[in-house]
Amino acid sequence: MLCDQCKTTMAPGEEREHNGRLLCEDCFIDTVMPKVRKMFYENDPAEFMRRMNSSYSAHPQRYQ
Repeated sequence: MLCDQCKTTMAPGEEREHNGRLLCEDCFIDTVMPKVRKMFYENDPAEFMRRMNSSYSAHPQRYQ
């Protein structure tokens, strides 16, 4: 069988149906799951932690 979206061959029983179309597992997941936006601090985890420490509570964190 062929995927209606990417036209790759699928083994029998591996196809998924969505809105009347036969899709492979990858295309089905891409269709059903919403796209997730990359986090703003993905490339700078230190900046993320600085902002977390400054905004997490009204009292500064003290580590001993």
